Amino acid sequence: MEKLNQKCWYCKRNDADPKFLNTEENQSTEVKLKGFYKYKKTTTKTWKVVRCKDCYEIHQKGNREIGIASVIAYLISYILLCVLFDASKNWFEFFIFLFLALVPTYIIAYITAFSLGHFYASKYNTQPKWSRGGDVL
Repeated sequence: MEKLNQKCWYCKRNDADPKFLNTEENQSTEVKLKGFYKYKKTTTKTWKVVRCKDCYEIHQKGNREIGIASVIAYLISYILLCVLFDASKNWFEFFIFLFLALVPTYIIAYITAFSLGHFYASKYNTQPKWSRGGDVL
């Protein structure tokens, strides 16, 4: 049961709206070795964070820029891989580079999302979307 007239967790100014509830999830894995047996335990923590409509709109800002930066980073890293390793000798290298280009793309998307989230949070005097413990992407 939710409290009535609960304030937004991010800005602490406006009343929270249940339509704009933010669910953050964090997963951790613990591995124990006992003799020949390996035990793996995965723990998932889920936070339901209340927020207002204004903070929801602030958290949605920058999604287009993240997408554009990801596409540009993917194309540049794929072209660089093909040029640096001279992929014209073997057609199979073109196929492998499609997947290898995802690594720098993911790193650039993560950095872009993190920096834009903190930029808009400081600009509008609120908390970033993942400030409660969830991941950026």
